[in-house]
Amino acid sequence: MRTAVHLHLYYISQLSEIISDLHNLDRAGGDYDLFVTMSVENPAAESEILKEFPTAKIWLTENRGYDIGPFIDFLHKINLDSYDYILKIHTKNKKGGDYGCFNGVRVDSKTWANMLWDALLGSSDVVKNNYSILLENPKVGMLGSSFCLSRKEENPKIRAKMSYECKRLSLAENDNISFIAGTMFMVRAKLMQPFLAYRITDFDEVQSKVHDYMLAHCLERLFGVSVLAQGYEIRGVAYKQYQFSRLWASVKRFAAQKKITKNGKKIIKICKIPVWQSKEILPTYKIEQNFPVNPSKKRRLVIYAAYDADGFVDKADIYYIQALQEVADNIIYIADNELIAGEAEKISKEVCYIKAEKHGEYDFGSYKRGFMYAKEHGMLDDIDELILCNDSCYAPIHPFKPIFDKMQNEQIDFWGITENIEIARHIQSYFMVFRPQVFKSQEFENFLASVKPQKQVRDVIENYEIGLSQSLIKANFICKAYIPYPQQYPLPKRKGKNLTACPIWMINQGSPVVKKKSFQERLSNREGYFKLRGMIKSINPLLAEIISTKSIWCAILRDNKERVKRFFYQRKCDNSGKIIIKICKLPIYSKRCINE
Repeated sequence: MRTAVHLHLYYISQLSEIISDLHNLDRAGGDYDLFVTMSVENPAAESEILKEFPTAKIWLTENRGYDIGPFIDFLHKINLDSYDYILKIHTKNKKGGDYGCFNGVRVDSKTWANMLWDALLGSSDVVKNNYSILLENPKVGMLGSSFCLSRKEENPKIRAKMSYECKRLSLAENDNISFIAGTMFMVRAKLMQPFLAYRITDFDEVQSKVHDYMLAHCLERLFGVSVLAQGYEIRGVAYKQYQFSRLWASVKRFAAQKKITKNGKKIIKICKIPVWQSKEILPTYKIEQNFPVNPSKKRRLVIYAAYDADGFVDKADIYYIQALQEVADNIIYIADNELIAGEAEKISKEVCYIKAEKHGEYDFGSYKRGFMYAKEHGMLDDIDELILCNDSCYAPIHPFKPIFDKMQNEQIDFWGITENIEIARHIQSYFMVFRPQVFKSQEFENFLASVKPQKQVRDVIENYEIGLSQSLIKANFICKAYIPYPQQYPLPKRKGKNLTACPIWMINQGSPVVKKKSFQERLSNREGYFKLRGMIKSINPLLAEIISTKSIWCAILRDNKERVKRFFYQRKCDNSGKIIIKICKLPIYSKRCINE
């Protein structure tokens, strides 16, 4: 029974150990061909492999998709019909403080690697036993470590990604998910046929900490899903119990843990308490990707402007973008920042184009770039409305569709959620909708083309937010706000005319959005942070979950920073000339500093 062995050699230092275990295939009398992929050229390692396995085939692959991308490349370089089985193995980081938990079993990264490896190549008897299982049980399609055989997937992001990829592979979706966590397994070669639909170039370059929503992690699960969908089962095997290693992993993790947060910061915890945190973050990269364009049924196009200093596409953005699909066919995502590797995949199903690069022109610079792309690709030809919106809001509180249905009957040329009368009347730029007579006009195109970097946000508001509305009004275009400016400002005790500082009032008027600043600073919300969140929760609980109470407490602390500082430490001089120092309001020191 011929076997194709694929080894992805990333950690070169593990080569000697790997060679020793690979010889267990020879000791078991296995008939196999060895294929080795490497991401970095290493003549010494190649020479050592060929010395022990003269017929081995070695080649370099791009560093994409961790071990999954090179495995896909390997599948394209062999004839699957020539082999009965495929043995997929790879090196795995055995250092650091990483941990995994599978079906209630807690292990550190070194034990995890050993569990995967020992179940496949731990000894010649292990190899013989695995072959016997596959020969004697025709319905067993894949086998690997029983400790790493995961039987569920609860992450909604990756479940959505899996659903999308299942359609691409023509696999029936199944709630019963089973896969080998760590992706080392032995499988019947013919069962890997569906994965020839992929190429290594489909994967992101490996440039950051692992993220569970990347294509590589999706395929890790789909290898198992594909086996089950084709009528086979996955068998877990264990030749060691690792009782001490499992216990020691739990003890070590409680006593001391070194971990990396989602934005790349390193944290050290002692007895679960953080004691140190680094300042570094993950590297970011310019990204430009095209995705399939949907047919124009709703006849609307969205240009979504985003900014995240750390290079993330956060949950609020994803939820907002998904909601916009209710009223628009296609969404263009333009960010005024680079993205961390893998972040674009979060919205790859929802958008038709992503461009992420630092341009310094705020949201109007992103609107400009999205508009030019849409025009060049004919995306403005067959739509009735162009929506420009940005990530400064949480949405939707109320559904978008009833709002668009109402505004559809208005005899106007462009509209927005709210208007502002400060300096001059204008539609606020966080959400604007334009009809063909506007977005196909020379005035509109020339205005966006004139957008340039501004020194501060105030300049953007005066030159572009106010400037756009005023330019179009002067060109005789008619505008209206879904929530028009009332006769009396909702907060009479506060100077100002910005309706977004009255978020609860706006929601009562039917607004589908609320500014994120309403949870970040008192000036943008005089109606109460928790009161606002409670109101949103009563209307849309899912959106309220995205707005964390932790961020609200941080805002409260910022608002009361001086008061908090004064409570913990205060140095003052009273009327009699005494200097008094107070800690937590308690006087601990006083001294008379003037002559009596």
